[in-house]
Amino acid sequence: MKFNSSTGIVRLTTRGVKKQINCVKTFYNEYTVLQKLQDIPGVIKLLDANTNKGHLYLEYHERTLYNYIIDSNKLIRYTKSKKKYIQESLTIFNKILPILYECHNRNYIHGDIKPENILLNNRSEPILIDFGQANYFKDNNRRENTLGTLGYCPPELEQNIVGPFTDVYSLGITLYETLMCKNPHILADGSIDFNFEDGGNECISHQTANMICDMTEPYYENRPSMETLMNEYPSVFEIKPLDA
Repeated sequence: MKFNSSTGIVRLTTRGVKKQINCVKTFYNEYTVLQKLQDIPGVIKLLDANTNKGHLYLEYHERTLYNYIIDSNKLIRYTKSKKKYIQESLTIFNKILPILYECHNRNYIHGDIKPENILLNNRSEPILIDFGQANYFKDNNRRENTLGTLGYCPPELEQNIVGPFTDVYSLGITLYETLMCKNPHILADGSIDFNFEDGGNECISHQTANMICDMTEPYYENRPSMETLMNEYPSVFEIKPLDA
């Protein structure tokens, strides 16, 4: 993939027959899904396409959530402004929930939620990108050759089971990584050892920690939906005074 300075251009640049075939499938999947979801605020805008050459022309935004985490972590070391960072991060995630809710409401899952696949515009509003692994679902789908990114994939993907709960799990891991500026420790049995302390001091609320644990429940049917996250965890996203 290559991006120019004004519009994002996705190009097929892989080598080898098998890899090229997979890339072509991913390209056409992204092209098809983006066409279906273009009216959802927070989904990357498809400006144009040349399917013969394998190009998608996308709205350009320079910064990803991953960049935000790295840059903020450096700043926190000097300013000790952890509370402000936590509040800003939760505000970003509160805006991601309705984007994914609307995708799920139309029976589409993203399939590869991670910091690199969330852009931030100049108002720090989230924009989802990379719908190449997106999947149209009915009930609990079983999909062959289910992909995703190691470290963000839920355990049921080993059985190729996908659904809205797939995105919930990946978003929970992404939220933890954003708030703590580090990846969770995944144990040999696939369970997650979350460390919600920073330097011996709790840096996020118990409500937020509990929500992350709920989102990353090992059994997918126990995870909250995006609608539940929006409606039943309001205290997590409530803006509080920084000296509180």
